[in-house]
Amino acid sequence: SFAGFLRANALGLVSFHPDTREPIPSLATHWAFADDGRTVYYRLDPEARWSDGEPVIADDYLFTIEFMRSKYIVAPWYNNHYSTVIESVRRIDDHTIAVTGAHVKPREELLYEYGIRPTPAHFHKLDEHWVRAYNWKIEPTTGPYQIAEIRKGKYIEFEKVDNWWGQNRRYHRNRYNVQYVRVKVIRDINIAHQHFLKGNLDSF
Repeated sequence: SFAGFLRANALGLVSFHPDTREPIPSLATHWAFADDGRTVYYRLDPEARWSDGEPVIADDYLFTIEFMRSKYIVAPWYNNHYSTVIESVRRIDDHTIAVTGAHVKPREELLYEYGIRPTPAHFHKLDEHWVRAYNWKIEPTTGPYQIAEIRKGKYIEFEKVDNWWGQNRRYHRNRYNVQYVRVKVIRDINIAHQHFLKGNLDSF
């Protein structure tokens, strides 16, 4: 259930405007469609950074394919999806990639279905020890918030990334204004609801 918080904070290549549903820049500044109806070329934002300061580059997208197809992550759904739905990711240069899917789709669906997220290649050591070694490690993020503290069984706290690279981008500006977000663990939904009614929780 917590995965949704992580996904919401991990930027995609493009986002979609909440009113028009038109694609808007996110980690990519430009995109173009190949004639095969399955491939999209993306130009990555050269200023994009992981929360540890490392640049987001084409190799992080190539690593996503290696990572998601690996038996070491013990994740059959991802193994299957990134083998049968995503056909390939090609590096054109450090800031240009081509993503090819398995099936021809309308352009707006290509951006949605095949718009993979990067995985920080510099952070992971992908081997048979990966699950045990990385299960509780905090992975760098491209988004505005980084996990700052984990209290098992109590809460997980996100903190605003200092000097976040996307802060002044057109479609990120004036968003993400709170300094931290704490996600509390309350195992009984009825008790959680009572906390919400008393004003102890901002969201339920």
